[in-house]
Amino acid sequence: MVGGILIAATAEEHVRWATIIKEVHICDGDNYIAYQHPATAHTTAVPAVALTKTPFYRLFSVSTMDRCYTTNVAERDACMENGYSLEPTAAMILACPSPEGDSVPLFRLYIDGKDHFYTTSAVEKELVVRRGESTFDEGIAGYVYICPKDGTIPLYRMYHPVIRDHCYTANAAERKNCIGSGWKDEGIACYVYPSA
Repeated sequence: MVGGILIAATAEEHVRWATIIKEVHICDGDNYIAYQHPATAHTTAVPAVALTKTPFYRLFSVSTMDRCYTTNVAERDACMENGYSLEPTAAMILACPSPEGDSVPLFRLYIDGKDHFYTTSAVEKELVVRRGESTFDEGIAGYVYICPKDGTIPLYRMYHPVIRDHCYTANAAERKNCIGSGWKDEGIACYVYPSA
């Protein structure tokens, strides 16, 4: 999992905060074996932990009209300290690839200082990164499935062209309400586990 702070006002602040918060979880099959902070390249071994589902927190900023999704509790809390409101958890996702090898990375980007964008497509990610000067590749938010798997549900993706924000939800009623309120349906982003 790679997480970054997304509340910076300028590109320079964003890079500084992302460097402070980021950490890389290194997995061996279904166990965490280490974490690494990229600024120091210091790797610390951790005890083996069985693969678990982790909350994919959803936050919203009224001032920027941005929704941010993260598995990182420190980032969630920092966003809340900087004006984001915590919304119901979007879903549960994997922090490491599944042992069966059928999960894929959920890539995370920050576009134009106001839109958090998530995709399982490396091609789409690269197209978005190349399209704009102020797009930041923030690594991998977690791991998900591109096909249904027992116990998973669709995570829908929508885009609002006026406020220039993406919304992701596993709630079919919320999806329907958003589409009725001017959001463009972009289909199923991936398959995730329902939140508790």
